[in-house]
Formats: sequence, C-alpha cells, structure tokens
Amino acid sequence: MFNKLLNGLVPDFFAKYKRVAFGNLRFLKDVNNYHVGFQKARPLVRDVCDNEIQELKLKLRSEADDLKKAHNEFGRILNSVNHGFFSRNMIINNYTYLSLACEKIYGYTSEEFFKNSRLWYEVILPEDRGVVEKDDERLNEKEEVYTQYRIIRKDKSIRWIEVTIVPFFKDEKLIRVDGVVNDITERKRVEAEREMLLKEMTKNNADLKQFSYITSHNLRSPLSNIRGILSLFDFPQEDLHNLQMLEMLKVSVEQLNKTIDDISQILVIKNNVNPQLTSINLKEFFNQVIQIFSNALNEMGGEVLTDFKSPSVVLNKIYLESIFINLISNAIKYHSPDRKLIIIIESSYDENGNFKIRFSDNGTGIDLNRHKDKVFGLYQRFHENIEGQGLGLFIMKSQIEAIGGKIVIESEPGQGTHFFLTFIQ
Repeated sequence: MFNKLLNGLVPDFFAKYKRVAFGNLRFLKDVNNYHVGFQKARPLVRDVCDNEIQELKLKLRSEADDLKKAHNEFGRILNSVNHGFFSRNMIINNYTYLSLACEKIYGYTSEEFFKNSRLWYEVILPEDRGVVEKDDERLNEKEEVYTQYRIIRKDKSIRWIEVTIVPFFKDEKLIRVDGVVNDITERKRVEAEREMLLKEMTKNNADLKQFSYITSHNLRSPLSNIRGILSLFDFPQEDLHNLQMLEMLKVSVEQLNKTIDDISQILVIKNNVNPQLTSINLKEFFNQVIQIFSNALNEMGGEVLTDFKSPSVVLNKIYLESIFINLISNAIKYHSPDRKLIIIIESSYDENGNFKIRFSDNGTGIDLNRHKDKVFGLYQRFHENIEGQGLGLFIMKSQIEAIGGKIVIESEPGQGTHFFLTFIQ
C-alpha cells in the first residue's frame, strides 16, 4: 500500500517541480527500495519473533512451575514446625501470609485474620498491649524486635507467646514486617515454678541461718551458764550459797526451755504444709479472743473498735487466734503513755474475693526507715525499755504465709502502727 502511494506521489512531485536535486531523487528511491525489502522480509521476521516469543513463554511457564513447586515446598516446611510464620503488609495494614502454626497458636483461622485487620491486636491481653505499642515504635526506627506477651486464644485460654519481627523499608517508609511466633506458655510455667522454688530455697536458707544463730547463741549461752553454775555448786552443803546457785540454775533452765519451745513452735508452722481450714464467725470468734486482754485494757482504759464487713471467713482457726493475740498484745505492750490506746480492726473482701484485715493502733510506732528489713525477723526488738523477745511478729508472719496470705506494715515513731493482712480465698 505504501509502495503504491509512493509511486503515485513521485510523478506528481516531479511534474510540479521541474528541477529536483539529484540527491533528493536518490533518497526517495532508497526509501522505496527499503520499503519493498521490508515487505518481503516481514513474514520471516514475524515467524522468527513468534518462535522466540513461544520459547520465552515456555521458559517463563517452566520457571513459574519451578517457583510454584519451591513455594509449595517452602510452605510445607513452614507448616511442619511448631513456630508460626507471618508476613504483614504495613501499607494496607493486613496480613499477606500466615502459616498453619499461627492458627494453632492463636486458635483463629487465617481467613479470620485476613478479614479483621486488627484481630492480631485485639487478642493481646489488655495489660500487655503497652509492650506491643513500644515494639511498634522500635520497628519504625528500623530495629528488629524480640518480645514476649500474653494473648487470649479463641477458646478464651491465656497463652504466652514469643515473637521476633523484622521490618522492611522502601524509600524510608515501613512497607512490610515478617515474623516468627512461638507458644512459650509451658516454658513460662516452668520458669515460674523454678523462680518460686528459688525464692522458697532462699527463704529456707535464711531461716536456717536464723536457726543456726539460735543454736549457736541462744542455746549455747544458757547451757554454758548451767555448766558454770554446776561447777560452782557445793553439793555437800545445803546452805544459802547452794540455794542461790540452784535459783540461778533454774533461771537458766527456764531460758533454755523457752528457747526450745520457740523453735518447736516455728518448726510446727514451717512443717504444717496443709493447715486445716474452717469457717469462722468473725464477731463471735473475736469476742472470745478479746476476753484474754479485758483486764489489761480496763486498767489502761484502752478501747477496741471493730468493723467486720464480712461476717465469716474460711481460715485456720488456731493461726487466726494467734495472729489476733500477737497484734493485740503488741498494741498493749507498745501503747503510748501520752494518749488513750485505741485499736481499730476492720475486715472485708476485695474485688478479687480475697479476705483482708486492717489492724491499727495509736501506739509508739516503729521507725521503718531504720528497721524495715528486720520487723518480721527472729528475735528482733525495737524498744529496749519494754520487755519482749522479738518473736511474735516472726511467728505471725510465718502463720499468715502458711495459709497463703501476706502481711504489710506501715508505721512511724509516735504515730502508731498499721498492719494490712491479705488472705487468698
């Protein structure tokens, strides 16, 4: 078509212009010859291109098949392990890949994650979401993230997971994150048990050191006195000297006996793994306990106020009695001479169902800045001018912990003392 058009235009061109440069004429003839050659060669070129395109299609199809096989094999490997693998597109804010292990860990299907772009955040325990939000800041700073937090599975069970996340950027913008997630609940349980065991061993070791001190000092001292007195005792003579020696011997023996009784009481508490629990009517129970101190309170004009918001509690009756006796006797012993003794005892249940007791007095108080770490220790005393052995608070704390409770003290010199007791129910 182009050749016919050219053949028609050339004569018209020469008819119009009588004189034409030789070079221009030669150029037009060359154009015409090249066009004729192209028309003849076009079928051959088309066949060559078609063959190459076909070969390229076959090669691309083969490579696509190989890539698909490799992808399937890689997916099979990822799905055969307990670790979950995921990829998340940060531009559209949604997952692009989740391995089968992710479904096992979270309890939700991949489709549920794809449909709800915030499901991954919603399953995080609310208390742990702050940890994840800080991790997001680190990702945006191009840091790889390793973190642990708790999730709520679809079956409502709480599990610990461990996550490693790698960020990918393009033009300084976070476009994708890839990560590995693993259920570490069992590991956390073992770690918690190990930590608890370590704390118990540390505590027992401290107790053993205390008992070692008792054995080496409190028992050795009266025994040495007994031996010394016996060496001075003049058996053949029954005179005043011997009677005095006997009296001294009696005091030392009583001291030794009291120390042994203290140790026995502590050992009973420590070894009583499952103390018997009974339902106790608090008002009736406390009225019986307070009778022990009625004379002492009347003599000093002391007053005990109670507010038992909870009428009953399930605890060890012997331990609770001992706890009240220790608290009240300490309040009387360490009352302030400058004011009337007032003891306030309150009980209630908190929002978690735990039983709580608050015991307050307006006595002399304790300087916790100096003695905070020693308050519940063995044979610790903080008022030199008042009789006592410093064993009551140690026994009381041991009894409280033996039935799954804890005790906290608040006190200031001259401002009285407050004890806060909590028992898990």
